[in-house]
Amino acid sequence: GTCSWEDETKNEETQKRWQVPSVDCLIVFDLDLTLWHCNEATWVEMLDPPLRYDSPSNRVFDRRGVAAEYYPEVPMIVSMLSSAGWKMGLASRTPTPKKAKEVLRLTHYDEKFPHQEIYPGAKTSHFAEFRKKTGIPYERMLFFDDEQRNIR
Repeated sequence: GTCSWEDETKNEETQKRWQVPSVDCLIVFDLDLTLWHCNEATWVEMLDPPLRYDSPSNRVFDRRGVAAEYYPEVPMIVSMLSSAGWKMGLASRTPTPKKAKEVLRLTHYDEKFPHQEIYPGAKTSHFAEFRKKTGIPYERMLFFDDEQRNIR
């Protein structure tokens, strides 16, 4: 079976686990191969605009029919974190920030991640910007990325 936020919130123990801590923290996700994948295109930079959103499947298609889609667990995790009040951000080194932001806009995920550093460069630069803009110290930032070199 599947697990939904509604099912999870009925469990008091689960509610306690997802509560926001009393200090500011920031949960940051990478995009390509962490939140979503682009099937045979692999990365968002390889999608061929224009992009269109398909609501029933929650996927974004390019002109060739190649889909960018979130991993199955992502919608529930993002919903749970957002509903619980966690501060969330995105950090991506994509060479095509406009395409990445378009996928986020079409799927309404741009609204769930108020802190975004999406541009070519080092992840250390992205986190320096998060620190500067939010005032949250690095030790209170949690980062998810598929590339080992970015999380050392």
